[in-house]
Amino acid sequence: MNTAMYLRLSHADENNDDSNSIKNQRDLLTAFIENHPDLCGSNVIKISDDGFSGTTFDRPGMNRLIELVKSGGIDCIVVKDFSRFGRNYIEAGDYIEHLFPFMGVRFISVNDGYDSQKEDMSSGSINVAFMNLIHDLYAKDISDKIKTSQKIKWEKGKNIVGLPIFGYIRSETDKYKLVIDEQASAVVRQIFDMAVKGIETKDIAKALNESNTLTPNEYGRICLNYKRDWKRIRGADFWNKSNIRRIITDERYTGKSIGGKWRRLEIGKSKYTAVPESEWIVKDNAFEAIVSKEIFEKAQQKPKNQRTDSKKSGKQRIIYSKLRCGSCGLALKRQLYKNPVFVCETPKYIHSPNCVKERILESKIEHILFEIIRRQIDVFVEYDKLRCNKAGLGENKKNKLAEQIKELQNSTQKLTQNRMLLYDNYKDEKITREKYMIEREILNLKIDSTEKQIQAFEIELRQTPLPETNPIEQNYMRFTEMTELTREMVDSFIERIIVYSGDRIEIILKYADEFSKINKGEIYAKI
Repeated sequence: MNTAMYLRLSHADENNDDSNSIKNQRDLLTAFIENHPDLCGSNVIKISDDGFSGTTFDRPGMNRLIELVKSGGIDCIVVKDFSRFGRNYIEAGDYIEHLFPFMGVRFISVNDGYDSQKEDMSSGSINVAFMNLIHDLYAKDISDKIKTSQKIKWEKGKNIVGLPIFGYIRSETDKYKLVIDEQASAVVRQIFDMAVKGIETKDIAKALNESNTLTPNEYGRICLNYKRDWKRIRGADFWNKSNIRRIITDERYTGKSIGGKWRRLEIGKSKYTAVPESEWIVKDNAFEAIVSKEIFEKAQQKPKNQRTDSKKSGKQRIIYSKLRCGSCGLALKRQLYKNPVFVCETPKYIHSPNCVKERILESKIEHILFEIIRRQIDVFVEYDKLRCNKAGLGENKKNKLAEQIKELQNSTQKLTQNRMLLYDNYKDEKITREKYMIEREILNLKIDSTEKQIQAFEIELRQTPLPETNPIEQNYMRFTEMTELTREMVDSFIERIIVYSGDRIEIILKYADEFSKINKGEIYAKI
């Protein structure tokens, strides 16, 4: 017998009640299992989710638990209480009331006194539904209180983000207060000083790379022992225009606290939406400034010689963001000329001999993509013809079977009527009893044989399905009349394009497996 001990702790729980800790949950459940004869001898599997909200069931530990349940690897699940299992009323109810009973899995909630194996408890008990509803409402109430608490903290200028911005660290005496990190702030000041002097962002980045200045993410890992990167400063570990521009345009370096820029779409989900700037929560002089407002404003002025893409070609960006360098893996930069090109900018900032050195003509890539997409579409057109022919054959067979079934049903009806007439003739003494018995037996055999034929044809009819149109095929067939490449075509067909030196490219197709299944034998030979 396998018993799963499921433990969960969210970030909110960590700040509220020590009794909810993973260790305390484990100790409680271990003692419970050891004190129950029907559980103490079982194989205990410990599964936990540390730092995950109960409002969502998309958790690593929970996913593993459900997979074990579905595969038959779990006989019993033990949790501290319903809220540890989940705070979503509908999903928790689906598991406890439907999935677990169906899979024959016993569910025990220790503090709630619930055991699905007890006779006086049913999985659909009103107490279970009520407890799940309470935990769901509690989660929503907590979420609202957290939002209100965060708003108050932002309005007071307190820092509540995961990692302080580059150049600052948390105060040792007040975790909501930012203080200047002298080593990192010196880099920030250097960047602003160069920007004020009119030096372009790419030249600032190149100068920092040449002086081996640590990037924000490198600095965080090496000097501050951060275990993760800044969310807004991801990418390669060298300075480039993007991370320079991100620092120059961040007004928080003037001492402003800026919060409420993003709003969670749904409780327990990781999707956010941007909040209009007019609704941001801004507090001046929230912490010590690294640069003055005057320096910040001067840094926003672009150098006169800095190219602005808006003055160049207005050609639609069809393959933008799809191209990546085969060496460094970063996206190629689109440069707007009369004939736009893509280049790898990594060599501008660091020594990278294997990166793409050539300028890749956008028109050349688009031509190649269009030819490849047209080839795919042609394959699906041929496949659709075969599918339709197959569908026609299937339809003909189904129609023929339906006609045969109808004829046999009519025959059965006539034989039944003849059997009734035979009985009437016998009652009217038009035929003898012996003749009636013989002819009735003959009719019964014919009716029985006809009904068996009908059953056989009905089974065959059900086993003759018509080919269904593949959703991927439907997507492809939308573009059969296209005469030129569009962004919609690229998004539908192309996952990414990897460019290597020497005019070599690798095109990663979406649904490549589906395409390869079709692109065989007779169809392949016609291309």
